[in-house]
Amino acid sequence: MHTASPDIEESHSEGFQRPRSRDSDIVANLKVGGHPDLLPKGHYSSNLILKGDERIELKSSIQKGGWQGHNPEDCWLIVFRYIVGKQDDDRVVPLTFVEILCAKLTKKDWSFSGRKGASRRTPTASITTSGVEKLRSNFVYRLPGFGKVLVTVFPFAGKDASCGIAFTAMR
Repeated sequence: MHTASPDIEESHSEGFQRPRSRDSDIVANLKVGGHPDLLPKGHYSSNLILKGDERIELKSSIQKGGWQGHNPEDCWLIVFRYIVGKQDDDRVVPLTFVEILCAKLTKKDWSFSGRKGASRRTPTASITTSGVEKLRSNFVYRLPGFGKVLVTVFPFAGKDASCGIAFTAMR
């Protein structure tokens, strides 16, 4: 006899299980194409919002940076960074979350690419250095060894000798 956990709610389709709802201050936006992804509970009359004024957006990425959205907006952004499969050192790893980053971004933390002419390309907005710094400095979770920045100081050769600084993100 199968006994369901009190924390698991079973769906009748294909044995899918999902966590049972608990009291929370946020709810999922169920509007297809709606923005934002998460809504403050009780802020709206329903959880079917096409464009809300209170924003909690979610992104997941295998990339170390260069994250994008569709529009530059004032919003809370949560980025779930992960690794999976063959790595640079030839290790094969299962899906592993390495960072969860969260920050309140402003329109100034985005650069908008838009569209040109009659292009049908989806407009994109990229997170600027200031936005990435906000996210990285306010991590919720970070697997040891990920998300650090190496600073390398090196001399320039030549007539006007000086030095340069290079920033390299680790893993």
